[in-house]
Amino acid sequence: MNITWVLEAEAFRDNEEALKEAAKAAGHRVVAWNDEWIETRKWPVLEGERVVFHGSLENASYIHRNISWEPGAFCRSRVPSAVVMGVTREDGHKILGGRICFRSSC
Repeated sequence: MNITWVLEAEAFRDNEEALKEAAKAAGHRVVAWNDEWIETRKWPVLEGERVVFHGSLENASYIHRNISWEPGAFCRSRVPSAVVMGVTREDGHKILGGRICFRSSC
């Protein structure tokens, strides 16, 4: 069974590199998330692979609802005491989902 990790680096910058290296060390494939996939509706076809997404709640919810990756993303978009924030980069590109802020940590 082939396992592919789809990693959204902007969502978890602190541990993304370690997760990427651990997945590769285990023999898994790693694909970097691209926000343009949602805009163009052209995402990688990963038929026959087990896909695990690690990223923002908004993108996890989108994958769960719209992309047929298996198992894909498990997402409960209602998270107590959390706010999902959109972030706009300096170049004006919006990062979907951005980060999660708990209570007063924003």
